[in-house]
Amino acid sequence: MLVACLMRKNLTQEVAGAVFGVSHSTASRRWDPLRPIIRRAVASFIPHQVQHC
Repeated sequence: MLVACLMRKNLTQEVAGAVFGVSHSTASRRWDPLRPIIRRAVASFIPHQVQHC
């Protein structure tokens, strides 16, 4: 939940840690390894930006 909240609401790790009752460093340790996995899982749902020349 903490990582999903960080990605969805753009909270800082310090604020998310306080909301979920953990330290900033614990939030960071959860965030770092899960972020790329979640990004790959939802990549097909994110529209690609069109580059204009």
